[in-house]
Amino acid sequence: MENANHYDQSVQTVRVRDIIRSAWVHKIHCCVIVAAFVLVAIIWLSVTTPTYKATMVVMASDSLVGGGGSTASQLSSMGSVFGLDIGGNADVISYFNQNLALMRSVDLARLLDTKYDLKKRIFADLWDAKAENWHPPTSMTGRLKLVIKSILGYPDWVPPDDVSLATYLGRRIGIVEHEPGTSLKRLEFTHRDPEFALQVMTWVFEESNGVLRGNLQESNKKMIDYLSNRVIQIKNSEHREVLFSLIAEQERTLLLLEGTDNPGATILDSPTVSKIPAHPKYSLTLVLSFLVGSLAAVGYAFARMSMP
Repeated sequence: MENANHYDQSVQTVRVRDIIRSAWVHKIHCCVIVAAFVLVAIIWLSVTTPTYKATMVVMASDSLVGGGGSTASQLSSMGSVFGLDIGGNADVISYFNQNLALMRSVDLARLLDTKYDLKKRIFADLWDAKAENWHPPTSMTGRLKLVIKSILGYPDWVPPDDVSLATYLGRRIGIVEHEPGTSLKRLEFTHRDPEFALQVMTWVFEESNGVLRGNLQESNKKMIDYLSNRVIQIKNSEHREVLFSLIAEQERTLLLLEGTDNPGATILDSPTVSKIPAHPKYSLTLVLSFLVGSLAAVGYAFARMSMP
């Protein structure tokens, strides 16, 4: 058994030596193969448009809809004990999660386009400023995509709309944990223009928080009106005291909302953008092309060795 293992190891050693010997004999061809892979990578890097990443670090708000977790639970208890219809369910959603949903919403995309003319800037390659109208993609890549979609039965090309802008923002805006296990989050947005990426990151965060603040204020005011009407109808003094405490809590939350610009999250690190492209990774691409080229050269050497 030991002799068999020793024989297998000897055969493998001979094969490796034979491959190295074959690679040395055909070293010019092997070098050409490696150089070809590296050259393709360099050409790809030269024609690929680099994108830059804007980032900001925030601390997610743990406040809950309805004026806080305690208030939401109180309202739920009131609904079950006194038979009150609080106009919602007992589920609670953090301000931050509501803010994230708004960042990807069509309503926010429509607001951003109205205030900052964002569609024409995001889809600049599809906008004809002189004719002031949209046109299909004119690049080779864009036309090829249209042909492929047509063959696959996709609908014909249509100009970008609010849904297109919302979809684009949803794909480009990233949310990752800045420090795992904490409420610190890192928001990211990538674009080929670093300064524009920084602007969009700022606009999306500020406008989504503005919409969130308005929604929360409107919700709190409606709840205050509802509870105030119920106070008039309920005669039990203890129940009235509970309702008054809930109204006071809602008014306190409303006052806090009026004094904050960003209810969804607190900015810890203002938006910044790196001058180094996020994509493509130049060094990584060149190293990988060299490694793949080297493997291809080894395969070539092995193939030549196996030939009669």
